[in-house]
Amino acid sequence: MEGTKPGRAAREKKAYDEDDVWSHSHRWHRRFWHVFESPNTLRHESVFDSLVTQAILGKKALEIGCGSGVFCRKLFDAGASYVLGVDVSEVFVREAQKHAVPRRVEFKVLDVEQPMRGGRYHLIFGRSILHHIDYRSVLTRLYRENLFPSGAMVFMEPLGSNPILQVYWKLARRAHTADERPFYRHDLNWLRATFPMIELFPFNFLSFPAGVLSSVFLKRPDNHFLKLCDAIDTWLARRISFLHPMFRHSIIVIRKPSTV
Repeated sequence: MEGTKPGRAAREKKAYDEDDVWSHSHRWHRRFWHVFESPNTLRHESVFDSLVTQAILGKKALEIGCGSGVFCRKLFDAGASYVLGVDVSEVFVREAQKHAVPRRVEFKVLDVEQPMRGGRYHLIFGRSILHHIDYRSVLTRLYRENLFPSGAMVFMEPLGSNPILQVYWKLARRAHTADERPFYRHDLNWLRATFPMIELFPFNFLSFPAGVLSSVFLKRPDNHFLKLCDAIDTWLARRISFLHPMFRHSIIVIRKPSTV
């Protein structure tokens, strides 16, 4: 209808297909690259990779927000029997098609806020996607309708309670879409209250501001300063759960019991 405000999916699609929000985000990443290459970040990138590739042999996987499709192909190469990647961006899905394998690795343009009919998966995963959508209804539906018993959902999402992060989100408005919102303490509390088998792996507490400074004053991200921050962040993440919302990012793992 003329004059009707486009829905969230349409706004997200426009942000990536027309407004090129990804390029603006990438410029911030290049400017402060030590944040994303710090020992603490790389440690958790390795954890995420392990979580989504372990025990994938012969299993079916679904990636939400598949982007260029690289990770879908990685899972297939690790032994997955079938991988489906979905994204709201037509540009990303066209790019992802180069990784397609007939009937084994497929990609579709799809708004995940709409029900996914007829598909169940042993693994459902995504990176920085839940904070773009109505994640509560999507997660509960995927868990109930699309995840096999004994399956797992694994996501990596930004957090937003740290004051430094709040400043970043205000400064880097063009690097974010209109609808995305990082996870706050009440979001993490909702996840813990909703799913009986959940683990959080937060990362980048001190490593975030230290990585910003290191990017400006030091040449390499694997310096002693950031290694010390990695050790402290790892200890804090394991011992002081109250601080979890104050980290930069978190891996979220939701497992489904074998009988529900």
